Amino acid sequence: MVVLAAPIAALPQLLPDLAGCPGVVTDMASTKTRVLRWAAAAGVDLVGGHSMCGSERSGIEAADPDLFLDAPWVLIRDEPRVGDLMRAVGATPLVMDPELHDRLVAGVSHSAFLLSAAYVRSLAEEPEWELMRLVGPGFRDMSRLAAGDPEFYAAVVATNREAILRSLSAVEASLAKLRRHVEAGDGCLVELLEEAKRVRQRWASERAAPQRADAAPASSSSIPWS
Repeated sequence: MVVLAAPIAALPQLLPDLAGCPGVVTDMASTKTRVLRWAAAAGVDLVGGHSMCGSERSGIEAADPDLFLDAPWVLIRDEPRVGDLMRAVGATPLVMDPELHDRLVAGVSHSAFLLSAAYVRSLAEEPEWELMRLVGPGFRDMSRLAAGDPEFYAAVVATNREAILRSLSAVEASLAKLRRHVEAGDGCLVELLEEAKRVRQRWASERAAPQRADAAPASSSSIPWS
């Protein structure tokens, strides 16, 4: 088995060397549709994969033996050998169509780091930047992704642009709705915040639910929050 755990921008150069590889070839790139096209052009039968875990940190100093524990790991098709590897490191295989995967991660992952960057940049433009001495957990949590590798993030965005633009449009519409109710000073703001809280609590409860040991790998019809 060959596992391509390289930045997505490096894959077009790496894939041609694997043409005709007798073993299973899989990857861990953040998008799947574009990567599968690269693989097909290179003559590689790629079992596309993406582990839904990680952090803004990089390098050997960021190594974590529990990185994959309880994390969903997307596969574009069922491949027992790759699935066995995933389960061996504590992850949960999840078979999903590549286009569906790219559309979903645009919302739960890619837009998140763009929003984090936008939030930090908006504060940096404030003349009272010295107020950064007052920041607490809110800033820490919202700004975490902005600390990631800019070139890595930009390469990911380049491979999923249309889905990310749709996700950002939805975020802009939601933010505009919140702004209208902030300006109006009405009670609807509480309702919107309560709705957001319920969604967050649902995600937390489903993530905390114990997995049955004999459960079959999930399909795209039963997608967990990630």
